[in-house]
Amino acid sequence: MAARAGQAKGVPVVIEQLGKDDNGYEVRGQTRVYSDGKVEVVLDADIDPNSQEACEVLAHELGHVFEKTEHLKASPEIKSAIKSEYNKWLNSLEGKTAREHLDSMRARSVSKYTTAKEGLM
Repeated sequence: MAARAGQAKGVPVVIEQLGKDDNGYEVRGQTRVYSDGKVEVVLDADIDPNSQEACEVLAHELGHVFEKTEHLKASPEIKSAIKSEYNKWLNSLEGKTAREHLDSMRARSVSKYTTAKEGLM
């Protein structure tokens, strides 16, 4: 049974053991959207809830909450504007290595858990 750790903007935060994904990487957080529209964020039980890592994983998962709820309801014009800004950012990555790309995107403690094969950019 998962324990409720608190709430952020009406989104329950659950602490539970997450384990590894299908590729063998440790899962530090998840966003779950249920058929009734309810959303919850899950943080891995191995994360110290008072750590910088917990804050970074929570911020990352809240981005997924936005993506899986608000972005899906956005008008085509808003989605187009978001895509345009994304493409500008994507073009700014030209010449960077995969590691440089990850380091520029990720918060400091989560970045060290992310692996990248060079040559992907």
